Amino acid sequence: MRGLRACAPAFEAQADCALAIETDHGHAIEARARKGALDADCVLLPNHMIEALTRAGLLDARRADLGAVATSAVVAADAPLPDVGSLAGLKQELRRAAAVLITTAPSGLHMGSVFERLDLADEIAHKILRFDRSADVNEWLRRHSRRAAIGFGPTTEIVGALGVRHGGLIAQGAQMVLSYSAALTPAGAKTACGAAFLDFLGGAPAREAFAQSGVIRR
Repeated sequence: MRGLRACAPAFEAQADCALAIETDHGHAIEARARKGALDADCVLLPNHMIEALTRAGLLDARRADLGAVATSAVVAADAPLPDVGSLAGLKQELRRAAAVLITTAPSGLHMGSVFERLDLADEIAHKILRFDRSADVNEWLRRHSRRAAIGFGPTTEIVGALGVRHGGLIAQGAQMVLSYSAALTPAGAKTACGAAFLDFLGGAPAREAFAQSGVIRR
């Protein structure tokens, strides 16, 4: 998460604790936690995953609210901004695009359901490209900047990414917004740095860094 990387130096200086940041799909992190294969002191995940892992006794009950992440469009850096703020505009952009890029992660599965609700699933099936990560969507757009392509993913994976342009939040009727929290693992709950990190995430430097990366504060 770009917001976390941006505010990490401030935490390390304030708490005299070193952060080692690893990123992965939320569902992959949850699976590792359930298998006992998660080597971490703290996790940042959608609220429903945090709650499920807490009920299973795999996370400490304390948590820090991080805000919400919505779904946005992404295009190559030199492409015009798409009109995705309305369902009609989104539908037109999907029809006009030479390629439609989504992930195999929850955001991509959600967009697949949106295509069906818009009665476009069959019409655009031949031009849908699926990638494992949003970073792969961004990379494809960078390499094929001359093609009229549009991608979709979490806003935080798009804002500030090199070589691509944030295409705006998609229409409310097609939107998926996930609220995120941070929670300590049993190992992290035993450390002073773990508690300090949760407190830091609720402070102004972290909030500002997350907001600049596209996180919505509710």
